[in-house]
Amino acid sequence: MAAREAPNEERSEIWKALVAGVLVAGLIGLVAWQFVGDPPPDRLRLATGGEGGGYDRAGVAIRDQLAEDGIVVELVRSEGTAENLELLQSGEVDVAFAQGGVLEDSSGLVGVASLYFEPLWVFARADAGIDELADLAGKRLQIGADGSGTAAVARAMLGLLGIDASSAQFLQDHLTAARQQLESGDCDAMFVVVRPDAEVVHELFATSGLVAVSVDRAIAFSRRLRELEPLVLTPGMIDLQRNLPDRDVPLVAPAATLLARAELHESVFPLLIRAARRQFGQGGLFEDEGEFPNGRNLDAPLSEASERYFAQGLSFLYRVFPFQLAAALDRLKIMLLPLLTLLLPLMRIMPPAYRWRIRSRIYKWYGEVMRIEAMVRAQDDSAGYAVALSRLDEVERDINTVKVPLSYAEELYNLRMHMRLVRDALESRRDAATG
Repeated sequence: MAAREAPNEERSEIWKALVAGVLVAGLIGLVAWQFVGDPPPDRLRLATGGEGGGYDRAGVAIRDQLAEDGIVVELVRSEGTAENLELLQSGEVDVAFAQGGVLEDSSGLVGVASLYFEPLWVFARADAGIDELADLAGKRLQIGADGSGTAAVARAMLGLLGIDASSAQFLQDHLTAARQQLESGDCDAMFVVVRPDAEVVHELFATSGLVAVSVDRAIAFSRRLRELEPLVLTPGMIDLQRNLPDRDVPLVAPAATLLARAELHESVFPLLIRAARRQFGQGGLFEDEGEFPNGRNLDAPLSEASERYFAQGLSFLYRVFPFQLAAALDRLKIMLLPLLTLLLPLMRIMPPAYRWRIRSRIYKWYGEVMRIEAMVRAQDDSAGYAVALSRLDEVERDINTVKVPLSYAEELYNLRMHMRLVRDALESRRDAATG
């Protein structure tokens, strides 16, 4: 019974075939993996702003949240939007905070998200006779430091009113110096772009002799400068107890935004937006809950990854798995179709290949038997029959050592039966020849 295998032998053959298939599939996958995109980064450089400022505090929160996903964020502190954009466009940082309405050339950059409104505040001396923006003509104006986001918005808005450096005195000092000049009377009005919860806003509203100038025709400004949003500061919003302000103050506001280099790995964008949503999604004085982050009021085109996130949310993989594993699986999706294209034919080939491998152990001996018969025909005498029968004995001994799965035992027994027929025929012819 050596010609038959036990069931575990058959299972062994099946496992060998499966292992071979897996190895081939793995090789195909390894080759395909070379054509998959780069892995996500494990480090990012994020340009924020002055230490302790609004952008810097937001950067710290994003850094801490991305650390949970295994990404190390290095904060690069700066003078603000203008320097951040320079760092971003030069490739020194990957992501940067920027005030909307400042970027002129967005080539090579994409928008991640808008984060919150940063209103433009105009404070004037109460004795300067300034009731609306048109009254700023001929005045001494602190419009923000050169290259700052405040200066960019102030110049754009004043320009729409026909006010420029020839019709007003533009002063461009940093916030602390500008405020001191306003309070001392060395300038008539000052511009500042900052969140309403900033300490400076509360202090200026509470300073005697200063008034907040309404941005009259705010909607008209927002239609011409699309990065601006019209807002209304209602009584008590700054200080309810002291009722500051004591009247409606129309305002316009650019958005604080996150911009990134266009080549930044797309898997990072959802993480940045998710981190921003945790920080700013609860809303504020001018933002409804869940309104931010969003894809509006951006100076650069919204990235495709951000657009997908805002439309569909975080993908299933990133919701279920840790970031690095989810990113790897996400990359594998790219090669899934070509891999299946290769594996499906392979799966069809494996069963016939397995059958051929087993049957080849049996069928190769049929060729040997045919050669023995041909040898007898070439030498039809007693010596030829003796040689043929001796060779047939050797073949039969070898066949007795052949092992095949039970499901192929019939083919093996057929071979033995045919061997017996050939032997009987040869012995009969030998006896006839020698008789």
